[in-house]
Amino acid sequence: MSDLGAIGRRLDDFAPSAAHDTWAIAACRQALRAAKRGTYGVGAILVDPAGKIVGKNHNHVHINGFHSDSHAEMVVMTDFE
Repeated sequence: MSDLGAIGRRLDDFAPSAAHDTWAIAACRQALRAAKRGTYGVGAILVDPAGKIVGKNHNHVHINGFHSDSHAEMVVMTDFE
């Protein structure tokens, strides 16, 4: 867990210089949440045409059992719908 904590601190210290940096950091934060919950460290965000993040979530494949359809992208789309 200490390595995951170090990753979180590095994300906190990162200063985005463009919108896509902000999106990438948001996806990385979701991936970190997944890893801390014991599943694959994958995160996803959904961005509208204006560049606003309108959805975010992470992989749930190995949370509370095995769910092969709970990839980060599917979870974020299901939440958005």
